[in-house]
Parts: sequence; structure tokens; C-alpha cells
Amino acid sequence: MGGEFIYAIQADTARGGFQLCPADACAIDPATGKPIMPPGATIEPVAGQQLFSLRRDFDHPIIGKYVEFARRNNIEVCGIEFMETAEGRVLTYDVNTNTNYNAVVEAEAPRSAPRALAKYLAAVAAGPAPSFV
Repeated sequence: MGGEFIYAIQADTARGGFQLCPADACAIDPATGKPIMPPGATIEPVAGQQLFSLRRDFDHPIIGKYVEFARRNNIEVCGIEFMETAEGRVLTYDVNTNTNYNAVVEAEAPRSAPRALAKYLAAVAAGPAPSFV
């Protein structure tokens, strides 16, 4: 966000399959109110169980590459999705220029991403474009 890494989350793909939307609304079937069994999941989700968690102390060389990628492409706000192979290889598969936030992750995070976004947008609105772009 504005050239800064805020935090990383981890997805439980056994329960979440390839439904990697971290928003609270993505986990519940609006018709039944029950947890959704996402495509590719191998374990049925249980009500109240979180598919996403804060990835504490995430410090990986890929962060700098992602920040540079965003800068070069004039992307001021984004969420970047990747997976790691058993051998530790990072495979990037999505760049979201709008994103969803997860209340449980936000409660644990050392910095609030929505608050950081609000501060960033306020700075953009108040004056000249930030030096990031």
C-alpha cells in the first residue's frame, strides 16, 4: 500500500480449497447461513473455524520484489496472492487492486490494513501524489 508491505495471511487450503477470498462474507452461504464447502476443499469447514490466519513475522525476499512490481506498474494499493511449494518456491498467481479484509486477521495484525488504506487515501486527497507513483 503506497509502497509499503502491511502484512501477510495464510490460507487453510485443506478446508478452503481454492476459495481464497479472506472476507468474512465469502465463508458463509447467504441462503443457508452455513459455511460453504469451497471447490477443491478436502475437509468440510466447521462453523466458526477460520480459514485464514495472520502469517506472523513474514519476512521473505519476495516482499521487495512485490513492492517493486507494484511501483513499476503504478499500482498504489494491492493484495498479491502466492503459494509456496514444498521446496520453498514462490508461485505468484494473482494481483488484486481491490481487496477484502478478514476481521479475525485484522484483530491480530500489528497494523490495520483498512486504517493504513484510509491514511494513504487521505494523504492522496490532501495534496500532491505520493512519491510512490
